[in-house]
Amino acid sequence: MDSPCVPSCSDIPYWPDDTLLAPHLAAHRLTMDPAPGQAAWRKIGICTCGNMTTRPWDNSAILEAYDQHLAVVQHEIRHDAAEAVRPSE
Repeated sequence: MDSPCVPSCSDIPYWPDDTLLAPHLAAHRLTMDPAPGQAAWRKIGICTCGNMTTRPWDNSAILEAYDQHLAVVQHEIRHDAAEAVRPSE
């Protein structure tokens, strides 16, 4: 079976109000923990799903990484949904 991916899939933004993503958000919470031995403004971002951990960065960089992570999660969820309604061959 062919993948529903197209070259522009990587350009699709993350929509926080996507109804397909909403049920999965509880598994994807961001925590920002102090980075040991680093300046106080540096933190480590961790998604509760376990698939995203950042290096010691500032809040803005961590939020950017989290947005990218959720964009990938959303992409996978949308493709799973597309596969579920795709007619079998």
